[in-house]
Amino acid sequence: MNIVYAQNDTTKYQLLESIDGATEVSVTGADKFEYFSKVYNVALTIVVALAVVMIVIAGVQYTLAWSSPSAKQEAWGRIMGAVGGLVLALFSVLILQTINPNLVTPSLDLTVVPSTGGGGGASSKCTGPSCYTEDQARALLEQYKIGVKDVCPSGQTVNCVRLDGVRQETLVEAVWIKENCKCDVYITSATEPNLGQSTGHLNGYKIDIRPNPELDAWIQTNMRPAGKLSGYDIWVDDKIPGGTGAGWMRENTPGNDHWDMDIRGAQNSL
Repeated sequence: MNIVYAQNDTTKYQLLESIDGATEVSVTGADKFEYFSKVYNVALTIVVALAVVMIVIAGVQYTLAWSSPSAKQEAWGRIMGAVGGLVLALFSVLILQTINPNLVTPSLDLTVVPSTGGGGGASSKCTGPSCYTEDQARALLEQYKIGVKDVCPSGQTVNCVRLDGVRQETLVEAVWIKENCKCDVYITSATEPNLGQSTGHLNGYKIDIRPNPELDAWIQTNMRPAGKLSGYDIWVDDKIPGGTGAGWMRENTPGNDHWDMDIRGAQNSL
């Protein structure tokens, strides 16, 4: 299934091929996994239809095999097999939930799939509909009461933040954390050129966020620990429904303690 990022709505993906009548799916909130639900419903419909066809065919064979005990037994076996498969399909989610709830909690993250149009290269500033301008980004942050340093004047790259070129999905993660944590979220760095192209900051995948006790506790409780990278602890936002799969690395270096958030995931946190 091919997926592209919706041009005008940062919370939706547009499907190149519709499924179960849907042409787009949510990537945030309680409906994030509606795509998987639709796939399951379509698959279940197909299984039920095949089981009914098999039962009808086997029933006809059973009726016509009145003079052959072995043929009747074989047809009866097909009927029982079809009924068993039907019951298994109908109760598959309940069975998996009983074995391990994680088996029915999809961890695939749609938001890490890069946009195929107008997003900028891997080592260049992000431009186009998938990225924010400075004014757009600051308006969004103000709307959700997310703090951020003042805009960088021309020629200045320290003690300020440049948001021009930050990717929409990157700020969607910041908004999601703010809404769920109910704590202060303050951005200390984004796309300033002095951070270097290789880090993912310039091309809009990463932002730095100031730590605080409430935010730290929420991350460590509601995100999945993923080991260390270069000695820094890594957490992945895929533990609870709605998480984007972003990587959060606690760079607690003296004088520069911050959460380094990369929307592409933990493997890209540096």
